[in-house]
Amino acid sequence: MDLVDKSTLPAPAPEKKARLKGFAPLFLFLATVLILVLFTYPKIKEIKTRRDDLEKLKIKSGLLDAKLKVLGDLNDFKDVLEADLKLVNGALPSDAEVPLLLTEVQTIATESGLEISNLSYSSSLRNPKAQTDVVNVQLTADGSFTEIRTFLTSVEIAARIIDISTLRFSSVKGAEASPFDSSEVEATLGLISPFLFVESKAVTEDPITLDIKNPDFIAFINRLKEFRVYENIVDTTNIGKDNPFTP
Repeated sequence: MDLVDKSTLPAPAPEKKARLKGFAPLFLFLATVLILVLFTYPKIKEIKTRRDDLEKLKIKSGLLDAKLKVLGDLNDFKDVLEADLKLVNGALPSDAEVPLLLTEVQTIATESGLEISNLSYSSSLRNPKAQTDVVNVQLTADGSFTEIRTFLTSVEIAARIIDISTLRFSSVKGAEASPFDSSEVEATLGLISPFLFVESKAVTEDPITLDIKNPDFIAFINRLKEFRVYENIVDTTNIGKDNPFTP
């Protein structure tokens, strides 16, 4: 049982009701803004991200179009490029090719008139400064100074890169005294031949910088053409002899 007579309570002031009704549109506006912020802003951010992605794709597409054009131009000179590539691989092969290297050194020494007593290789070593691998070759041969000079000249103009790392002379035992150029000596040479192992790491959008019409490239290829290419065939007929380097 209510002890208070509700009819005696004062009624809400009309001014307060009017004030609350005046704030209702503001509350609705703030709620609308909040909804827009919570749901619309992520969409706007996503649109910006997609716009950036679209710009990147446009740039990538332009690079690919340019690369495709270069590939098309190079394809027109396919035969020429294959011949140039063969020259480059001859100078700096992509593998050690030790048997072919030893055969080439043997051929050059024999054609120079040297009598080989030892021809071997030690190992393939990393050359950190040049970022290439190298094959170390040891050659011991008898001959005159003129023949040794001929050998060094032939090595210099050989297509495959061969550097002289060491060179030592000693008189051949029992050799008779003779003029300097014809004096018979035993020469021990250390030879180094680099090779470059190439791993394909091509990226689709990376540009092709090769320009076969560039004067420097043309001069480089023409220089390679001046070197002598030895068509190496490994000869195994003398294997088992005391000196397999003699006929």
